[in-house]
Amino acid sequence: MESQELTIKINDLYWTVKAVSADAPELNPKDKEELGAWGLCDMETLTIYLQNERLNPQLYKRYIWHEITHAFCLSYGIRPEVWANDSDAEEKLCYFMQSFGQSIYETVNYVYNCLYVEN
Repeated sequence: MESQELTIKINDLYWTVKAVSADAPELNPKDKEELGAWGLCDMETLTIYLQNERLNPQLYKRYIWHEITHAFCLSYGIRPEVWANDSDAEEKLCYFMQSFGQSIYETVNYVYNCLYVEN
């Protein structure tokens, strides 16, 4: 299957979303214990990699949702080390979802509609 890509903007950062093969090195980084991911969000390159071997539509959309949510969190400074010992983390997460949940939903649908192709 041919590689596809598109660009999305999150908090004034331009992310590239790429559909790549299952054996792409971007989905199998050497520093990760778990290999063969369906998706990966790379903050250093502002790139989201999604495996282009298709799952059923609902499962594929879940993987897109997962990686897009990572991108939103990273774009707005939400990182695990920031909230590790924060007693208000749950409240902050709820506020984040209140503020950006609709944008995440719309972005997921846009990416899905651009990249998902029935086999």
